[in-house]
Amino acid sequence: MISGPYPFFPFLNCNGSDGEVRVYCFNHAGGSASSYYHLMKNISGAVEIVPVELAGHGSRMDEPFERDWDSLVNDCCYAVLQLQSASKKPFVLLGCSLGALIAFRCALRLEKLGTPAQRLILCAHSAPQLSVPGYKSSMGIEMLPEEVMKLGGLSEELIRSEEFHKYFLPIIFLDYQLHDSFKYQGERLMKTPVDSFYGSDDIYFGRDSMLAWSSAVEGGVSCTEIEGNHFFAYNSEKFQNELERICLIVTNK
Repeated sequence: MISGPYPFFPFLNCNGSDGEVRVYCFNHAGGSASSYYHLMKNISGAVEIVPVELAGHGSRMDEPFERDWDSLVNDCCYAVLQLQSASKKPFVLLGCSLGALIAFRCALRLEKLGTPAQRLILCAHSAPQLSVPGYKSSMGIEMLPEEVMKLGGLSEELIRSEEFHKYFLPIIFLDYQLHDSFKYQGERLMKTPVDSFYGSDDIYFGRDSMLAWSSAVEGGVSCTEIEGNHFFAYNSEKFQNELERICLIVTNK
């Protein structure tokens, strides 16, 4: 169990705005809290972007990875609730790719704890009851660079570099192992409205795979296409505008 919330939130109040609504952001496999830097710096001042830093990533690189889903989710929720206890502002959970699964599990847990998020935003990952196409960690780390190249988040030059293979590839591989250990047992969100988004050029996740989240959510799921690849959530102006619109709904404006 963590001793406090702040290791999870290295960029807290970094955009200089306290915001009217807080958005906790979970990133893709191999990412870190800094993945949301562009969004954090460009979002409306009414929205406070709070990227979540998981152990073994970014500013917490020296900490051991959390390989157990229940422990990971419990720690994330504990950190969120500690931070929320000092503020009455509404909050939203946002997840991209692997982060969508983490955000979904956190939303389920927070509902059980009696403090549901006001909104859940899921990006670039199919519903939990569906099989996920593409690379599996059981294929070995040697096959992973090709998968990273397909997704389009990094340049071929960087992916082939010694630095990438030494420092970043092992982190991505551990995240894929975490992803592949995810078990869905039919849980449904009962109180948390859900919005989903997918990239027009995402090679794996399109409209049908995002709409399938409705099976795990009471009340259905909205679905919006955003121009871009698998990582559109980090730098798309349209997605930023959609996020601001959702946050206005949350604050009843």
